[in-house]
Amino acid sequence: MDVIHVTQTGDTGGQKQNIKIPGFGTPVAARFFFGRTGATEGPGVPNPINGTYCAYGATDGTNQWCVGAAEVSTGGTSITDRWGASDAVVQRRAGAGGGGTPVDEAKFIKWIKDGVQIEWVTNAGFDIKLTVVLYGGDITAQAGVITPAAEDNTKETTVGFQSDAIYFASAFQGMDDTDTTTAIISMGFGAYDGSSITQGAFQWRSDDAEGVTLAKSETSTKGVANIVSSRWLALSAVGATSFTVTSKGASWATFLTGYLAFDLGVNGAAKVVIEDSPTAVGNHVFTGIGFKPKFCSMITTFIQTVDTIIQTGDAGAFGISELSLGTHASHAWADEDAQTNQDSQSLFDIKAINTPEDDGTVGFEADFLSFNPDGMTLNFTQAPGTARKWPVLYMR
Repeated sequence: MDVIHVTQTGDTGGQKQNIKIPGFGTPVAARFFFGRTGATEGPGVPNPINGTYCAYGATDGTNQWCVGAAEVSTGGTSITDRWGASDAVVQRRAGAGGGGTPVDEAKFIKWIKDGVQIEWVTNAGFDIKLTVVLYGGDITAQAGVITPAAEDNTKETTVGFQSDAIYFASAFQGMDDTDTTTAIISMGFGAYDGSSITQGAFQWRSDDAEGVTLAKSETSTKGVANIVSSRWLALSAVGATSFTVTSKGASWATFLTGYLAFDLGVNGAAKVVIEDSPTAVGNHVFTGIGFKPKFCSMITTFIQTVDTIIQTGDAGAFGISELSLGTHASHAWADEDAQTNQDSQSLFDIKAINTPEDDGTVGFEADFLSFNPDGMTLNFTQAPGTARKWPVLYMR
């Protein structure tokens, strides 16, 4: 498992792009995080744009999917989109009520030596920053999309192995479709150790047609995807060849939810923890994992109370951090709440964590130090004075 940052240089489509980590070998799966940027953005440099664009995709080499959301301010009124695709790993559909036409889109083509090849079917002419995570070795993976069942019903998905870890994501939209009423995206993790399930999720949303930006977010301990405190998708069972999710609170029957499931091999292990962020700078040790991780996926938020929607200050700010033994990377988005003229930022960095607050000022910033027998150590150079709730997936 390893991670890399790459740039797509604003070509208008038809370009194949090879994404490689020298010495990695042949991957079995990949995950992609997208942020539309201007040409001036670089590691650790926030890029203010008139809109927040966030997309997340995955592939196992056979199946691929992408979900995303956008919030754009036009004339002091927020315009939103959300989408789901079952035939692309990167996609941005037209913001500002554009009717759902893909304007940036890349599809998986093939695995190559030390990496993956994708093809940009279309590109709007902007530089695009991608955070790409590759998985290989003795890992077995399956990606796919599910449309979870109606309220309090279950949906079993056969993957052919017992899943140690599963990534989930949803924009709460139908297959290969767009909705222009609310921007919503949720990302979450599930893990199984042979006897018990651990899980956690985060969701960000922004309502359409508001005179000011109206951002909301939530960290959930109840499931692997969530839309509001009373509506979530729980990983309810893991079997020898399948996993089962249960929709809670309301029907999920039409919502595309992407998944990427892993058998981590003979010595594999995984656990999901809702971590408390540190409240001061300096070294911080995350403990209680029960094994020495080799990889970590972390959703950094400014939420102080779990399972509760927040709609203040930093509700629109969040980030994704991917940490391996060799490299680490962060990708963050900030959508400032209650702004007539929207203040949106995107940012990527080669730091373990760089998550700005909603107005683009530094929120959390940290460097990776080590994985430990029971967790990991990060060195924080910026940290608010109050603990925030972060869903974290540790894997070995």
